[in-house]
Amino acid sequence: MANKTIFDWDYKYNSDDYFKDLQSEYSKDELLEMFSVDNVNDISDENISNSFYDQLNENYQCDSDLFDVLLDNNIIAFGDVGTWRGSFLGYRELSNNLNEILNSLNCDYYCVYRDRFNIRHEGCHHDGSNFILLRKWRKNITDPQKDKFKEHIRNKTLTNRIINYYTESLLPYVTKIIG
Repeated sequence: MANKTIFDWDYKYNSDDYFKDLQSEYSKDELLEMFSVDNVNDISDENISNSFYDQLNENYQCDSDLFDVLLDNNIIAFGDVGTWRGSFLGYRELSNNLNEILNSLNCDYYCVYRDRFNIRHEGCHHDGSNFILLRKWRKNITDPQKDKFKEHIRNKTLTNRIINYYTESLLPYVTKIIG
């Protein structure tokens, strides 16, 4: 299975792509009406950008409602976090609501996608780029076990075996919703 985008906030799909899609989907007259102009050349970049972000907000709200599913444990987001001092391993514990995967994680532009095994988040912000893996804690995991996992992140001793021991993929939960 190839990577499949779940949600894109102006990361791989931007306002230029959006307007090209509009031009292919709508007639010239429909575009004129949509943007309240008399000539297609009068559609400003600002109008396109505003329309694009309105659409993103609507998509975000729909997806957030769609993924409004409570899991049996919290989600943990961890991976490479770009800062002005360089890239570091970091983590953030999120709630147990699956719609947390749509969280921007402090990125200005981001994309949430699934690969063959996991849900991932890629994003950029003024200090750098983040490459995050989103998983949930295994059922019945204890706080000391969570602390041990976080210690592996801080000590850069995290392996796939450790990840799979303490956490489980969100992919099965997402697949139930969007296939």
